[in-house]
Parts: sequence; structure tokens; C-alpha cells
Amino acid sequence: MRKLYITRKGSLVRSLSKLQVYISDFENSEINICDIPCRKLGDIRDDETVTFKIDNNVNRVFVIANAGTRDACCDSIHIMSGDTNVEVSGKCKFNPARLNSFVFDGEPDAMAKRYRDNANRNGSLKIAGGIVLAAILGIAVYMLPFFFG
Repeated sequence: MRKLYITRKGSLVRSLSKLQVYISDFENSEINICDIPCRKLGDIRDDETVTFKIDNNVNRVFVIANAGTRDACCDSIHIMSGDTNVEVSGKCKFNPARLNSFVFDGEPDAMAKRYRDNANRNGSLKIAGGIVLAAILGIAVYMLPFFFG
């Protein structure tokens, strides 16, 4: 067993909400995040460092806002196998397309980059769709008096 230290740096973005930390686990999974079975390690608050015991295998660690936003509001980091303790850090960054999600420090690996790109694209499409829907509803409400007036 080794220890995983995660530091959530202080930020005004999502500063009042706690985030959930998950680790890939194909045997004891509770939830799928980006199609990877995971189990929950615990929660992390703004400007806090938490410690978790993890096994010596290769793992992927996710930090998400909640289960409902797990595919849009998540970031991950790859942890290589070994017996040395692991220290990682990150903070929440302003990005409406990704729901102001947590982002690990450093350059993302290929899989994490793909998750970020997919979340940015899907989030942007949802925002654009919401704007179009709001515009259509606004025009419809504005036009009601002309038809029924």
C-alpha cells in the first residue's frame, strides 16, 4: 500500500463546494466515469490536502463535482505502478463549458487531454443549444400577443 496526497489549491471558482475523488477499480466499482469503472476515495474541499491509501497498481484518479456531471466536470491523472507515495495538486478553473471543473497541475496525459477536449466540445454544444432554445422561446412569447391579441 502507498499513499496518495491530493492538494486542492484555493480558488474563487467553486470555492464553497466539495469535490469527490474517485480511483479506477474494475472489481469494486460504484460508478463509471468516462467509461472507466471507479470507486470513491473521499471528498476534498477548497484549499485542502487529503490523503488516501491506494494499492501499488496502475490507477487513474478522477476529481469530479458530482455523479450527475461526471463526464463533463472531471479531470484525471494517471498513476504508474510502484510503491512510492504520490503527490498531485490542482484547482478549479473558470470554464463554463466544463462547469468550472477541477484541473490537475501539469501537462495532461493523452487520455486526460481527450476527456478535457470532449468535455469542452460537449459543454459548448449544450451552452449553444440552450441559447438557441432560449431565443426561440423568447420570440414565441413575444409573438403570442400578435396571434391571440
